[in-house]
Amino acid sequence: MTARFRPEKKGPDFDLNLSLENTDLRTLNDVLRAYGKFDVAAGTFSLFSELKVKDDRIEGYVKPLFANVDVYDPAQDRDKSLGRKIYEKVVEGASKLLKNAPRKEVATVATISGPVEDVKAHTVEVVVKLLQNAFFKAILPGFDEQVRLTGRRK
Repeated sequence: MTARFRPEKKGPDFDLNLSLENTDLRTLNDVLRAYGKFDVAAGTFSLFSELKVKDDRIEGYVKPLFANVDVYDPAQDRDKSLGRKIYEKVVEGASKLLKNAPRKEVATVATISGPVEDVKAHTVEVVVKLLQNAFFKAILPGFDEQVRLTGRRK
């Protein structure tokens, strides 16, 4: 993480770049269970985000990337109900369907913008970017500004 804070005038004024790379996805199972109602047996997770806070507004993006995801594991899931096993198989199938073939990752980008008190990310944009990554153009790891400036990831 890198941050650049500017002298405060009338509220927060800073830039934040955050990267979390190649994290064992199983360490996020509590979060996945709470929000997705499933857990994983394997996989890695990376996250890149660039945010700018100025004049009581936030502008930026969050880019999650998932690789080598295995949701259903017969040994790990043996005590789960049949319905839960089917659900996890469907989630795993969706992750395989949405995986970008050359990069072998499931990824999307969510633009974040709005007043500090009411920041929004648009669900439709997240879904469109997920589909674009899967079928048309891979979302690359790294910060988007670096990709724009150099044409490649630093």
